[in-house]
Amino acid sequence: MCVFSATPCKYFRFGSAVSDDTDASKNRGNFLELVELVKSESGTAKINIDRLPKNATYCSEDSQNELLECAANVIKQKITDEVKRAGMFAVIVDEARDVSKTEQMSICLRYVNGHEICERFLNFVKLRGDLCATALATAVAGSLQSSGLDLKLCVSQCYDGASVMSGEFNGVQAQFRDMCASPCIYVHCYAHRVNLVLVDTCISVAAVGDCIGLLQAVHNFVTVPTVRHDKFVEIQQHRNERVLELPLQSDTRWVCKLKAITAFKTRFTAVLLTLQFFAHNGKPVEKAEAKGLITQFQTLSTVFFLYVLEEVLQLTNSLSTYCQAKLACMYVDCVCVSEVHY
Repeated sequence: MCVFSATPCKYFRFGSAVSDDTDASKNRGNFLELVELVKSESGTAKINIDRLPKNATYCSEDSQNELLECAANVIKQKITDEVKRAGMFAVIVDEARDVSKTEQMSICLRYVNGHEICERFLNFVKLRGDLCATALATAVAGSLQSSGLDLKLCVSQCYDGASVMSGEFNGVQAQFRDMCASPCIYVHCYAHRVNLVLVDTCISVAAVGDCIGLLQAVHNFVTVPTVRHDKFVEIQQHRNERVLELPLQSDTRWVCKLKAITAFKTRFTAVLLTLQFFAHNGKPVEKAEAKGLITQFQTLSTVFFLYVLEEVLQLTNSLSTYCQAKLACMYVDCVCVSEVHY
């Protein structure tokens, strides 16, 4: 991902926040360790690398970032060349906030290369300040144009169903169509539509909604403070279980909900023991919260819906995965999503 985004990446260079690139370190980072791996596999490479002067090894942070940028430029140029040969393309855009709280848009292209359907990640676009439809549409158009693509070649655009994106008259899809000066049709992402169906279904069944809300509350209690998370890990290790994390749930990514349901089901005892520990050893407020969660978490209703939701979400997960597949067909998507309603 660092290569595709063409941005300096600390974790590519160092592997983790505690890595050390000195010769004596046992964790010098991904790049330097890969260099050592290449040297161990190729005698010629080892001779050539060791022959370099100590002040010009081309392994510094600046050299690594320049290498990433060069690789990204080569890959992006190949993608744009394929798009130009195809003569048309569709743009797929999604917006998210990363761990640094920075709003970003990921821009992907879908096109036909020969007889093969291709979906290629193009780049990330950082969003600052105003996040109105005009700003977002301008950011998408600017990213495509800066990559050397003609907007008139864009025949379709795919976003989620948020009003700022899907608005018929003033949304991103309408303004981007005007910029393209072509009938660039808007497609509401079918994977998102499946998620919306699931959300509405769960809301209509109060007990299911309550169970999912409870799991989210337990997740927040167990994983947010480091002390509680460490205790949860310790209990799993003490029980000789493979350590599992409780995934964060999301209304727009129900694959996460399936993972969360499975994790709660398989680590039910470990979660309960963690809650019981803090119900007896935590601070006053912490004790009260843990006791309340225990009362709800160990009910027959919660256990029942853990099993039911896992069975149901495994079926809908297959549909959601298909809707996101590279070879997915719009007609088949429509049929599959329509059948979910019945």
